[in-house]
Amino acid sequence: MKLERFFSLGNSMDFSTKTAILAAIKAGKRIRDNYRLLHQMESSPQIKKERLEQTWIKEEKDPRTISSRADTESDRIIRETFLSAGNFVIFTEESGISTPEHIDTSSWKRVVVDPLDGSKNFLVGLWGLFGISIEVEEKNSALCSVLYNPCSEELIYAERGKGAYLLKNLLFENHGEWKTPVSISIHTQARLGESRIYVGHGKANPSVLARAPLVSMITKTVEAVNYGSCIIGLISVALNRLDGLISPSLRYWDIAAARCIIREAGGYAEIWSSDWKYQLTDAECAQADEKSLLSLVVAGNKLLFKEMVQFITAT
Repeated sequence: MKLERFFSLGNSMDFSTKTAILAAIKAGKRIRDNYRLLHQMESSPQIKKERLEQTWIKEEKDPRTISSRADTESDRIIRETFLSAGNFVIFTEESGISTPEHIDTSSWKRVVVDPLDGSKNFLVGLWGLFGISIEVEEKNSALCSVLYNPCSEELIYAERGKGAYLLKNLLFENHGEWKTPVSISIHTQARLGESRIYVGHGKANPSVLARAPLVSMITKTVEAVNYGSCIIGLISVALNRLDGLISPSLRYWDIAAARCIIREAGGYAEIWSSDWKYQLTDAECAQADEKSLLSLVVAGNKLLFKEMVQFITAT
């Protein structure tokens, strides 16, 4: 199915969803191109050195907040795609808020973007462990979302009340044919003692993982993993490759799109503030900005989610 054919068949697909998918595809291609230029074998040491020098730390006190030309180019492509498409206000990790020159304040939508999650993985050559996240909000709730791994070419999208879908084996470089979207659901029923979960620590000091509730919970799992990319962890939960995820100290762009997708796939994904004591409502999440630091994110199947929440709220 050609890209144009896919969109022409998607009569029930919201225009915002089509725009998000298109933006992710275009940005993903640029990310892959940048990766190949950086890591291809024939690149000279000087070229690689120059490209690695085109990185910077966004927050001086946190060396993990690394960014690169790949981040900013992906950010630019996504912003331009939405700003040229209509009445969207763009909120991205790299460039903050962008507003179109002429906007209808009565009907605008907010787009929350992480243009490249897993920047360190990208820079050191960990193929497949970085991705793109785009969520479109309307009236303080998610309208649609896209998560995209540009290496595996797996794209997950969801629309409010319409479920979640996977597109894979995408041949975008050749403008080839899309596979038919496949409905996805979180069908794993693993309890905590049977589970494999993603455990991150976001912007927090790694010592946060020594907190008693997390230690008790992690030791009961079969395995706890960390891919260095929250988005890849969340894609893994949505596709039943992992049973759950827990991570303190995230930004809203880390979780916004995945929260919608996991919910639409039948799972649970919620956010806490105030040192893990207060669960945020959808309307409160929609007020998040670049300064908002989310205390804790928990996601998973119904049974596992409830168990994880019991552990973190026990103290």
